Amino acid sequence: MDNNKRSSVFRTSPNYILRTIAGQDVLVSIGEGLADFRGYIEMNDTASFLWRQLQEGRTREELLEAIVETYEVDEATARRDVDSCLDLLISKGMIRQ
Repeated sequence: MDNNKRSSVFRTSPNYILRTIAGQDVLVSIGEGLADFRGYIEMNDTASFLWRQLQEGRTREELLEAIVETYEVDEATARRDVDSCLDLLISKGMIRQ
């Protein structure tokens, strides 16, 4: 992950919302998001947690700290999870800097 992504504050796009459907958390496109993305993305517990954190705006380091504290995982595992989630959400336009 490049240095710009490390220090940037990330926030959720207003074009996507987190909903629970049949016991599964999913990101659903709304508004302008409907034209860009048709469907939804299933979220695991960690991704749902990160999405909720991103609604308030967080840096990568803040997300990393929250994952380590909440899920009691080592920093290397948390870093992989955070980076993977951020990369996916950025590539889909679901979060912004």
